[in-house]
Amino acid sequence: MKLRTTVSTLALAIGLLSSAMPAWADFWSDAGKDLQGTTIRGVTESTPPSNYVKDVLAPAFSKATGIKVEFETTSWDQMFDKEIKDMEAKTGLYDVVYIEQDIIYSYLARNFLVDITKTMADKPKLKAPDFDPANFTTFIDYFKDPAKNNNLFAVPMESFIKTYLYRKDLFGDPEAQKSFKAKYGYDLAPPKDHKQYTDIAEFFTQWGKSHDMQLWGSTVQAHTGHPASWYEFVESVEPTFGVYSWGIVPEKNFAASVKNGGSMNGPKAVAALTWFLNNLKYAPPESTQSTWDEVAATFAAGRAAQGLVYGDYFDGGAFAIPTSSKNKDAALLFLEFIGQPSVQADWAVAGSRITLKSTYDDPKVKAQDEKTDHYYTLMKEKGKLFAGAPTYPFHAQVREAVAPIFYHAITGELTPQQALDKMADAAEAELTQLGYRKK
Repeated sequence: MKLRTTVSTLALAIGLLSSAMPAWADFWSDAGKDLQGTTIRGVTESTPPSNYVKDVLAPAFSKATGIKVEFETTSWDQMFDKEIKDMEAKTGLYDVVYIEQDIIYSYLARNFLVDITKTMADKPKLKAPDFDPANFTTFIDYFKDPAKNNNLFAVPMESFIKTYLYRKDLFGDPEAQKSFKAKYGYDLAPPKDHKQYTDIAEFFTQWGKSHDMQLWGSTVQAHTGHPASWYEFVESVEPTFGVYSWGIVPEKNFAASVKNGGSMNGPKAVAALTWFLNNLKYAPPESTQSTWDEVAATFAAGRAAQGLVYGDYFDGGAFAIPTSSKNKDAALLFLEFIGQPSVQADWAVAGSRITLKSTYDDPKVKAQDEKTDHYYTLMKEKGKLFAGAPTYPFHAQVREAVAPIFYHAITGELTPQQALDKMADAAEAELTQLGYRKK
């Protein structure tokens, strides 16, 4: 899904932003006075929130400060590949990079990012009056470094809870309700456990066949060559079976295997993977080539009755400034600009994201909340219950070590137990090589 904006609507949005600037709007022109003509470059994933930054907020910032902004929007894979290579080589190609709450700890361990808290303290003239980290939701805590007084290293630009989705038209169909109850003995409704989920998936897959519909019972994010499938399993499915933090236990010498005190290949993990793979029987044929983008497209097209899209998980991202940036001051102003309250409501409506607490109370957001079955209310009231990813500096390394094995489980080359045993061994070997596990 991509943000589609007509030229006239885009111009209107930028104009409204400019006219809505608070009384201290002169701050931006004053702060940008010595930086006018500077061009900052950013890279981010092509999503509705990021496209809004590129198409609306970046031009508004340029108008306010005289600082030009060029944003490259690309795929998730390419984004991380580009920014990591830039920061490793210290070429300074990018001044703003997108990071997720699960990868930032790896970046912090490698000193890739500018300390925003310290920079604002050192350069008070660059501190915007309307930018205050205390105004953000608790999601901002994932972008602070506990080893450095909880200083902030990135400004959240999107956050969302990933939830169970279902088609209300199908679940509310009287004929489907009657048929379901006759077969399973209970009312058709969103599932309360894994068995009910499977019952519903089975029912609507058969329903699609008998009614000559392109309909299956569940989405499954099961790409056989992309980490999206592994993420769905470890961050959505496993926690519902009681397996957390990938099954790695730092307190037990970063154990992953059951024999060493971990749970990556334990009974609960086996049950989780068995259930996940079984859902493929009730999923559209494109599922084994589906990342988060394709799953969203599948559900939007009405091809699935329900989907556990990342489940009990708090996700999102933030913009940070690489230490290799050649335009740190200009980049800091940009991050403050997108973090001010006055730009949040339209952004929330356009991109289904909220990062400031005050945004929930905006009339535009409240109206959108009514249209989305109170999604924003759920985020506001229950968001604190949705945990982010584990704070592992070795996130990418362990993922790359185990994900290829996981793909073999999807293709059927390995049983769930075989795959998880191999994954646990591979994780421990990688953690030993990295120095986390002590021999």
